[in-house]
Amino acid sequence: MNITELINFSSIYKSIHINLFLNCKEEFSKHYQREKLKQAPVILDVPPKMHESFDAFKKYLQRVTGFFIVEDHVMNTTEGLIDQRFYYELCEHATRQLLAVLRRAVVSRETISFEKTFLTNYLTGLLFGTSY
Repeated sequence: MNITELINFSSIYKSIHINLFLNCKEEFSKHYQREKLKQAPVILDVPPKMHESFDAFKKYLQRVTGFFIVEDHVMNTTEGLIDQRFYYELCEHATRQLLAVLRRAVVSRETISFEKTFLTNYLTGLLFGTSY
């Protein structure tokens, strides 16, 4: 399934077209990037009790991944609304945040069952393409 089958990007494309017509594409691009910088911490924010269940952790990862799939599509289809540098900076920040989340999950004594489930199921699936 293609991302455009799941998400309607027409409002972004219309906004770009309008701003191109008004000769304001650069301002629109800066505005869009500022908004994404505001959204990223909200997306990366860890929900309460996430470490108590594998399903909660999986939903968190899906939310974060979805954000970046959308931004990757925007970067590749909008001719400069966001560039690779901006996208990679967002990814770099998210990677640091995700590593911190993983460390807390693994270190926490309250998450022994989570740790076992996560390590055996999720990472095995990621590394070897097996389903869990």
